[in-house]
Amino acid sequence: ENALGISQALYKKTSSSFDPVKQYDAIAVVATSPLVLAVANNVKANSVNELIAYARAMPQKINYASAGIGSVSHLTFEVIKAATAMDAVHVPYKGGGPAMNDVIAGHVALNMASIQVAKGLIEAGKIKGLAVTSAERSPVLPNVPTLKEAGVKTADVDLRFWFGLFAPKGVPDAVKAKLDKAVAATLSHPQVRERLANLDIEPAYAPGNLLKTKLENEIANWTKFIDAHGIKPE
Repeated sequence: ENALGISQALYKKTSSSFDPVKQYDAIAVVATSPLVLAVANNVKANSVNELIAYARAMPQKINYASAGIGSVSHLTFEVIKAATAMDAVHVPYKGGGPAMNDVIAGHVALNMASIQVAKGLIEAGKIKGLAVTSAERSPVLPNVPTLKEAGVKTADVDLRFWFGLFAPKGVPDAVKAKLDKAVAATLSHPQVRERLANLDIEPAYAPGNLLKTKLENEIANWTKFIDAHGIKPE
């Protein structure tokens, strides 16, 4: 899961005893799902470019909520902020629910939310969805453009949720092979794929060696970004 890469990059100097690459065996990549740039209705911006202009016109006046320091929502928006030179103040919450509630209420300007949370709120007119973090538009929010469409070129990190199956280090090869086969078979089942599609979760099976490489790359790329921008775990 992408939180593994982020947390290892952010807390590596204070939690050096934890190393997911060394302590887990990668079994398989399972799926991916985008985040949504969710904006309060009282923000006078209906596109990413309008939001950028709005934030630049009022330095330090725009704030963004997250599920907490070091969360996926926090670091994802930091990447967008760096790519667009937006001047926005981080307001960390104790969880995604309280963060989104304050976006709905208009107390904070925006939040990076899972598409599963954002979809119903956008359709109900409670928030605005300005962009998704996937490479292509989401089939469940087809009117919401991608960051790429808005001209936002981000750092070399995966801004989607990605999900992988790991096991404790040292699991027998036969067990790992059985788990890998089960993941591949499950994700190929039409009913499973339909259910995931309805949640905008894209099956993305890949074997364990590719999951291990992905995690290693994510740790390296998030470390580079976090160090370059001086992001601290407090």
